[in-house]
This record gives sequence, structure tokens and C-alpha cells, in this order.
Amino acid sequence: MAENKTPLSEVKGISKKTIEALNKAGITTIGELSRYSLDELQNKIPDLSKTTLKRLIDKINELKTQTEPVKKPVEKTRTEKTRAAKVSAEKTGEKAKPVKEEKPKKEIKSERIKKPSETVKYKIPVKPSEPIRRAIGKVYSFERGGARISNNKVLAHIIDSSKKVEELIGVKVWLKYGKNLVVKGKIINKHGNASNVKIKLDKPVSAAVLNAPIYL
Repeated sequence: MAENKTPLSEVKGISKKTIEALNKAGITTIGELSRYSLDELQNKIPDLSKTTLKRLIDKINELKTQTEPVKKPVEKTRTEKTRAAKVSAEKTGEKAKPVKEEKPKKEIKSERIKKPSETVKYKIPVKPSEPIRRAIGKVYSFERGGARISNNKVLAHIIDSSKKVEELIGVKVWLKYGKNLVVKGKIINKHGNASNVKIKLDKPVSAAVLNAPIYL
């Protein structure tokens, strides 16, 4: 095995004073230091204590262990295995069985071949547009009973000429007023003029309902 020619000055953990004493004694590399035993070093370098020298030797041995390559066990051939089995059989008095050579196992593919992912087309839902509603009439007043105003009954004028007032009696309608407020009601009868009707609402409303359009 080739001698380790690494300078001691490059080894970590050795003090400058120790290196100077070793160099003075003619020891400059790891290989040169590993030639000597503890007693030999004590005689050669009296300036260094036994403890220092022992620690130094342990350090070098540790480095040698780290740098030495690990020997892999040599696998026996089929002939050698057969010969060893024969010798073993002769000792035990049994017939030697032929050694079967192990065949290398096929590597199992763990990963499945993935199919290219299909592109999924998403349809954006389109909201159906609301039909354009046309007002059939307009509120013009509350129903009055003497001095008292009924706030859940209103009077309206039918403006849709295609609608006959008689056909609208009993029909449910809805009014839109204020800030998108909606109230439902029902036409209950005619009122005075042939085009006017009375509507009973599901709930009381404020004066904001005046001039509100009426839809079927």
C-alpha cells in the first residue's frame, strides 16, 4: 500500500508547536509518522509529552481508517461454489448437490405508463336572458274611504290597449317601485273609468308606489 504523503501541517487538530517538533525530528508527513511506535516517538522527540504523542497516533490511525478503501467481498464463482459443496459433502458423507446459479431477477417496473391526460372542455353556463316585460298599466292613486287612505289597495290605469279590463279581473300582477322593491297583488274590479282598475296588494306600501308600473 502506498505511503500517505499528506503533510502534517494540513491535518486539522494538530497544534503548530507539535508540528514544529515533528518537523525538527524529520517527520513531515502522515506516512512518516505512522512508521513509529509510541515508545520510538518518545525517544525521538523528548520535547513532546507521552499524552500528546498518544493523541497524535490516535489521530493518524483515525485518518488512516477514514482514507482506506472498504474491500468488497469477492463473490465465489460457480466452480468454487461446487468445489466447496463437494468438500463439505465429503466431510458429512453425503452426495454433493449441483449448485444452481442464480439468475438475475428482472426489474419490475413500478411506474405505470401514464396516458396523456385528456383535455376537458368546460362549457360556460349562459344564463337565460329575462324576457322584456311591458307594463300593462300604472298606479295613479290609493283607494280612499272617506278621509281614510287604504295603503294596501291602489287604483291603476290600464295603458295596454290589447288587454280588456274585464279579462284582467282576478289576474295576479306585481308592481316595481322605489329601489327595486317589488310587491304582488291582484286586480279585484273595475274602478270608475273603463280603463281604471282596483288592485289589492299582498302588503301595505308607501307613497313611493305612485306612478309605479304594473306587470303581469
